[in-house]
Amino acid sequence: ALVGSKPTDHTIYDNKYYHYNGYAVLDSRGLCPAGWRVPTEEDWAVLEAAITPTLRSPSDMAEALKTPRFSGNNSSGFAATGAGLSASDTGEAAYRNVGAFWWTSTRVGDGLRYRHLYEHFSYLNASSTLPGVGMSIRCVRE
Repeated sequence: ALVGSKPTDHTIYDNKYYHYNGYAVLDSRGLCPAGWRVPTEEDWAVLEAAITPTLRSPSDMAEALKTPRFSGNNSSGFAATGAGLSASDTGEAAYRNVGAFWWTSTRVGDGLRYRHLYEHFSYLNASSTLPGVGMSIRCVRE
């Protein structure tokens, strides 16, 4: 399900974005277009492994993924922006301009894994939460 269904409620850097809750990730109808899917935790590890040899140090990972407006250089072409997340109970946006959060399709107990970056932190982090929270989605080609 789309969280915060009014695009004007979620605008950053003049771009509209949407947050989807984890139930949308788990929905058997699929969230991504045909031929694409929500990445697994393993897909994110592949991305990290592909980028790591190009870095001066492992702490440069976040800089390589983030756009210049989000304190990065985007050398990976991933173009992460600070789209934040949406609270599960209110749909209210949080961490806008300072955090980026993406669902994975990897289940952990009753929740899902997700990846996140913060504007002034150097690492791509992984965590898990219950599926009510709204986050961004990146689709990968099957």
